[in-house]
Amino acid sequence: MIDPNIIRSFRNKVNSDSYFALNKYKNRNGKNHWNLICACMDWIDLSVNYLLNNKIDNQNIDVMSMQVYTYISSIDIIWQSIQQLHRAIINVNTIPFDGEKQIFQNNSICKDDNDYFKHIRAVFGAHPVNLKDKNGKWFASWPTTGIYTEFDFAVLLYSAEVENSDIVFGFKFTELNTFLQARYNYLEILGKELDKQYKEYIQEKTLIPINRSDDMLEQLKILRQASKDRLDNDYYNHLIDDLIVIYEAESSLPENQETVDQYRSKLKELVDEITYNLQYMRFGNLKTDHILESSHPSKIHYHLSKLYECLMRTRSSYDILYSYYVKEVSEFLRGYVTINEQMNRNEVFMLIKAGLYKYWLNNRK
Repeated sequence: MIDPNIIRSFRNKVNSDSYFALNKYKNRNGKNHWNLICACMDWIDLSVNYLLNNKIDNQNIDVMSMQVYTYISSIDIIWQSIQQLHRAIINVNTIPFDGEKQIFQNNSICKDDNDYFKHIRAVFGAHPVNLKDKNGKWFASWPTTGIYTEFDFAVLLYSAEVENSDIVFGFKFTELNTFLQARYNYLEILGKELDKQYKEYIQEKTLIPINRSDDMLEQLKILRQASKDRLDNDYYNHLIDDLIVIYEAESSLPENQETVDQYRSKLKELVDEITYNLQYMRFGNLKTDHILESSHPSKIHYHLSKLYECLMRTRSSYDILYSYYVKEVSEFLRGYVTINEQMNRNEVFMLIKAGLYKYWLNNRK
């Protein structure tokens, strides 16, 4: 009855566009609406999966009544989640479908379909022995099927007031399903709103020029701030942080200087591409990132990864095998750069990157 691809598509939308939604909603006026959005998506997923696999027992009215309540509660979870998403993404002060009275044909007691569904949930399980309206308190009878022809599932509402007569109250499954469909499909409207917000954000940021500097290190620091201010993209942040380390590092051995200078000169292509993409809000994979992340044989991958881990920690907490990792990587890059464990970690990092790129240039097919 409901299409699970709708929630999948919405989740993909939320997680796409370089995590625009994460950056926009993780802090809105001191509130973490990103957490709200994630919780809503999770519970919609859970409820949809239940509804797609739900089978109601028509033989035992007691079992059926509890299954129907779970069914109604699943719809309610989806509807409550949709309302929360609407408040977070569109308008905190409004509710979707407010005032519409189109679905429940026997609704003579509630202002709209939203309220009638709320009443269904209360009567058929949420609090059937503690119901209240403008006419006082009511108590729901045992649910029945097939007795009151205008409903598929019904109860008698007993009044707490002696003079009040009983009321027949119920619903049709087709109407309940129509209610579910309309609320669930509202995810498509929310997805379009996210598209609209992202396009507006792109246009806004593109009009803000990124400052330029002839000093490469200064330019990288400008780019780091620009990346944070725009979408705070992890991929771009990581590249810029690595570039800053490379340009801050000093070469202690004269025999490495030419390789380092050539490598830094080549890295300007990557810096230019990052600058262009940040300016025009393009966050796809960079064509020149291979200069910084050069491919290497699998035989050296483990030692490289462990050495990178050591370099990310302070010198006092280096792995006890640090010397071994440096030796293995240094041996692999012999002829391209000279590395030793007495060098500070920034220099080691810079020389690894320069050496790997030179290795890649000499061994590419």
